[in-house]
Amino acid sequence: METLVPVTQHGVIKRPLVTMRLHYMADALVIDLLPRAVYLEKPDLDDLAADNPIHGTLQGAGEVVADDHYLRLTFDFIEALAFSTVEQGAHPAAWETDDEAMPVHEGQDRPYPFVEVRGSSWCKTVPSEPTHFRIVTMNNRLDLLAYEPKSQWMDRP
Repeated sequence: METLVPVTQHGVIKRPLVTMRLHYMADALVIDLLPRAVYLEKPDLDDLAADNPIHGTLQGAGEVVADDHYLRLTFDFIEALAFSTVEQGAHPAAWETDDEAMPVHEGQDRPYPFVEVRGSSWCKTVPSEPTHFRIVTMNNRLDLLAYEPKSQWMDRP
């Protein structure tokens, strides 16, 4: 049975991920995990009629953008990866756990976006015993079989 465990040894990701950037270079996979920051700038509703159903939805809305700090993970070697959009359910394999099973980290009210999948049936297919990591953003899901990454918190330019 698979168990999802938050990966926090690289620092706690305090908000859901807006997105991730992947770079494959020099046989290393670099993944930037960009947490969200919410700027509560009220939308301009002057041109929208008050009786329009979306008017009430937009009141108090804010723009969702990436935070000024992000976590860069560098995997020197990966065995495999599977990437898909969350909404489409187009993941190339059927894992035992789905995104609704993502654990909530202590002090947070949302699923933690970076986990280790312990007891992974996919991981058991590889004799070198890598770790199965899962990253979930607002729109995407990445599962990878890899070894412990190097990490560094970065400032967005």
